[in-house]
Amino acid sequence: MYCSNVIKAFCLLFIIVFSNRINSQGGLCPPNMDFEFGNFTNWQCRTGKVLATGGINNIDWTGSVQVNDRHTIIKAADAKTDLYGKFPEVSPNGKGYSVRLGNGDVYAEAESITYVYDIPVNTATFSISYNYAVVFQNPGHEFFEQPRFRANVYNVTDNVLIDCVSFDFTSAASLPGFKISSADPTVLYKDWTPVTLDLAVYAGKRIKLEFITSDCTFEAHFGYAYVDVSSNCSGTFNGNIICEGDKTVSLTAPFGFKSYQWFSNNSFLQEISTQQILTLDPLPAAGSIYPLIVTPYPGFGCTDTLYAKIAIAPKPVSSAGVDITVCKYEQAQIGTANNPDYSYEWNPVGQLSNPIASNPLAWSTIPGTKELIVKTTDIQTLCYSYDTVVITTRYVDTAIHLSGKNSFCISEPSTAVLSVSSAVPKIQWQNDKVTIIGATSTTYQPSVTGNYWARVTQNGCTDSTASIPINIYTGCNYVPTGFTPNGDGLNDTIKPFLFGFKTLKSFSVYNRWGTRIFYSDKNGVGWDGTYKGKMLDAGIYVWVLQLTDGTGKAEIQKGTITMIR
Repeated sequence: MYCSNVIKAFCLLFIIVFSNRINSQGGLCPPNMDFEFGNFTNWQCRTGKVLATGGINNIDWTGSVQVNDRHTIIKAADAKTDLYGKFPEVSPNGKGYSVRLGNGDVYAEAESITYVYDIPVNTATFSISYNYAVVFQNPGHEFFEQPRFRANVYNVTDNVLIDCVSFDFTSAASLPGFKISSADPTVLYKDWTPVTLDLAVYAGKRIKLEFITSDCTFEAHFGYAYVDVSSNCSGTFNGNIICEGDKTVSLTAPFGFKSYQWFSNNSFLQEISTQQILTLDPLPAAGSIYPLIVTPYPGFGCTDTLYAKIAIAPKPVSSAGVDITVCKYEQAQIGTANNPDYSYEWNPVGQLSNPIASNPLAWSTIPGTKELIVKTTDIQTLCYSYDTVVITTRYVDTAIHLSGKNSFCISEPSTAVLSVSSAVPKIQWQNDKVTIIGATSTTYQPSVTGNYWARVTQNGCTDSTASIPINIYTGCNYVPTGFTPNGDGLNDTIKPFLFGFKTLKSFSVYNRWGTRIFYSDKNGVGWDGTYKGKMLDAGIYVWVLQLTDGTGKAEIQKGTITMIR
């Protein structure tokens, strides 16, 4: 559809995703047409610059390789919501990967991706379904100057554009189905809309899928797209497979069509539902066929007929592996060898090397047991089963304790003692990275400054305690030798500093004539160089410090300080 009736244009962001939740036993699309390799294998990427020449919108193609942030693979698990339309970056009919074509930059950039495929001559069914969502910005440029999006399906053999699934959009307020963005009132958007077409009549022909995005020609407004091609081209859909043990089956048609018409059989005589999902209870017989006519919204694709042929499939055998016992942080492999026909999903996802791998590495940081469950799904049938593995983490007591204080003067008796649990059978004390020779008992008394910890072994596992800093001071000066009470906020007062188990009884300062000019019995209170509210002259003053140690023994320290102005 080409919006030739549009005069006022908008800058375009166009998002298009081929639906890939369609599923059946056969009819898979060509390799990596659905981007499920997680890369651009078999796709041709191009980059260029968009120009407005003589009233015509043209693209000068200059690059023929994939460019990061202009051809971007997006993993469904990492997808976010669109900034303007608030819809998900992947289609409701999507699968594992999509592609962002272009970006939010405004440099008159253009991008394209192309896939060429020969439909086999003997193909009875070959269909394409895709979904798109659109976001426009409204700068008010001329029509041929606007960002633009093209989704083209070509019959290359006959050099014919297949109109029904090919679109050429240029933004305009009059485009049907658009809403005003709640994030920016100058932006319009259209939520996910599906398109489907049966291409079986092109068996033996070469077809080409082409998607093109381009910014506005003024380098002022952007246009980009998301693309995700179907993993199945058979015209069937999710739900036609009954898994062994199921009691009911729900046939789910592609999301977003205007109407659905389900019929009881190929005669199309009895319509049985008009909903997207058809639930059958009791289960139908294997081989039963339920036709579905899907009708798109006007101007957005073709009416098509899909078929659900009921088949019965076994559930895959899920294996989480054998229960294991590990040490804290020790990694162990769980699960089983990968089967490329299956997908895997582990829960809970924490402390796993890869929650979607068949055999990830698992570990634990908490002693005890934890249960991990794997869901194994057959990619073709969507049948699934569960299995559980239990990981037991051995306990190691890493508690460390300090008796006494961790800072004291070397002249004081040391009472700092470190200890670990007496239940730990093997211990090795460390000072930082240095092993303390012979220190293998449950207690240790540091004699030098350092960061002390213990390596403990218990229940066959080795772990480390926390580190405790020990500070042992030499040549302890309880009072600095000078200070500068000039009001600059630096060194304006003089006060004692206590180490270890020292307790302040009093701090006094005297002038040269023996007059006490300052007294305090509170730790942390200092002299500011004044006496009776007046600042004294610079010079030398005597201090006297009365202390008691940890045993209650009295101690007197004396010295001089210099007041500098």
